[in-house]
Amino acid sequence: MSNEPKGAMHFEGRKSIGAMEAAENQRRWDEKHYQTVNKKPLHWYDITRAHLNFEVAKGGIIQKIGTSKPVEERFKERLEELGVKPNPEVKKNNPAAAKMSNQIVEFVFSGDHEVMNMMAFGNQAVDFERDGTADNSHIQRMNEIEQWAIDLYDWMAKKYGEENIIGFDVHLDETTAHCHATIIPVVMRTEKKTGRERPVVSYKGLFGKDKATGQEIMKQLHTELYEQVNSQYGLMRGDPVEISGAQHKDKVQMYYQLKRELPELENRAIELRIFISKLELQYNGLSHQIESLKQDLENKKITLDEYEERTSELMKQKIALGDKIRDRKSRLMQCENQIASLRQRQANAEVAVRQAANNVERMKEAQLGNSVMMVKGAIFDELLSGLRTFLENMPKPTAYALQSVQGTIVEDLFDGSLGDVISSAAGMVAAAIGDATTPMYSGGGGGSSSDDKPKKDEDEDWWRFAHRAARYASRNKPSKSATRGPRR
Repeated sequence: MSNEPKGAMHFEGRKSIGAMEAAENQRRWDEKHYQTVNKKPLHWYDITRAHLNFEVAKGGIIQKIGTSKPVEERFKERLEELGVKPNPEVKKNNPAAAKMSNQIVEFVFSGDHEVMNMMAFGNQAVDFERDGTADNSHIQRMNEIEQWAIDLYDWMAKKYGEENIIGFDVHLDETTAHCHATIIPVVMRTEKKTGRERPVVSYKGLFGKDKATGQEIMKQLHTELYEQVNSQYGLMRGDPVEISGAQHKDKVQMYYQLKRELPELENRAIELRIFISKLELQYNGLSHQIESLKQDLENKKITLDEYEERTSELMKQKIALGDKIRDRKSRLMQCENQIASLRQRQANAEVAVRQAANNVERMKEAQLGNSVMMVKGAIFDELLSGLRTFLENMPKPTAYALQSVQGTIVEDLFDGSLGDVISSAAGMVAAAIGDATTPMYSGGGGGSSSDDKPKKDEDEDWWRFAHRAARYASRNKPSKSATRGPRR
């Protein structure tokens, strides 16, 4: 698998958009709302980076996020322009949603964590701590992330119509920089009566009427995104995510869960190392400043009071930075220990998955073998029944003819003892696998003790052993007087 940084794109058709979702995209939040959403698991929004978020407005203009009209209002206005009644806001599991068509499409664009954040923050020391201790209020947004967003906007405007873009928001307050683009899916349709074209809302017209067509369109979109936008920013073509309905077993689920968790921790470790490195540069810079002040004092460029005042302030900054460096190194050590533990668990899970896959294959082979044996058994039963009927209507064989098949399964068929032979041989096979221990024959002249019955050799094929058991049962069957008489 290639380690080249890749772009990422996901889109989803929606029935409508509500005020709450629109407010999240446009970050129409106050400090209290930030605190509320950060209490949810797997969510973290850094309010000290909220000033870095932005939106792209009509004409490709960069402006503060939330400046434009609320997205839910723009959604209704655009549909009214198209002469379409907007769907009400409904949840996905609401039965009413099944009767509604998709009137909105939500895109999310992002890419490799390091590439995206380098475009957004450059070499600035961004603190990605998720415990509320980070202070990134001094961080500035880089021009490159703005240009990426403008190029993305231009591509979307040409492809779907600028008038159909109702939201284009870039978030830099989460783990990885990304963009939310919201559009109305509009296609041109020719009226049969007038022959004129008119715009209509049609998700299927843009993104495919079935799964196969949708997957092809998704692949094409990834190619276009790479060629027209992401290739300029060092992001390779991304891989479409094709949803499968297959349900994985526990071991496989655990394996893929670990595969998701491990990169997140590894990214966290990378962030901590970068942050520590930048903090150490700042720390060393303060040390150089103090040393420079000392030289200035010796050269009488500054007074003793100036020296003491300035070095006192610098020492306070050094102590604070030193504490922060030690804290982040401690967190890095914990993170690396977690990574080592996860890698070991992943290796164990991978072995378990391979073993489970091998077991499944063996089960399939066994089931295939069982199915063949069942078919063979059914055919044999039919053949045996037919032969019995056939032989009952035939003249009794001569002694000479019977002598030629003496001691074989054919003789058992003629004298009516084949059923007993089969039962006896089956008992020996069952006993060999521990399913039966009781001898099939007991008493009766001509029988033999169970001690001399054939035993399966350790490396003997089961099919070969079954043949031996059948021949033994035929040779050592009870005398005719102990069973039914010869066939008439």
